[in-house]
Amino acid sequence: MSIAYLFALLTGFVFAGFVSSVWPLLGGRDVSFSLLRQTSFLAPLEVLVVVFSVPVLLLKLGVGQISSGHSMPIGFSAIGGAIMCSFFQGVVVISGAYFIS
Repeated sequence: MSIAYLFALLTGFVFAGFVSSVWPLLGGRDVSFSLLRQTSFLAPLEVLVVVFSVPVLLLKLGVGQISSGHSMPIGFSAIGGAIMCSFFQGVVVISGAYFIS
């Protein structure tokens, strides 16, 4: 059972990494929370990109906070949030793949 949990967690991180790596090629801008502040024709798509990239964005935030020594509680909270988001996103991706096939 724990292997299934680990598989869902890793699937979520891989999917988030894939989305956050492909969007700069297609959209021409890096994925960050600042995509939500700008309005454009692609705004609905950019919201989906940010939602699917949240595990990677939170992981970057947490590692950045810890490595710079600014705020350890915020850094560890962001990493914990990245793990939880990645797990739930992995469950959704696996369930969606199962539902489609």
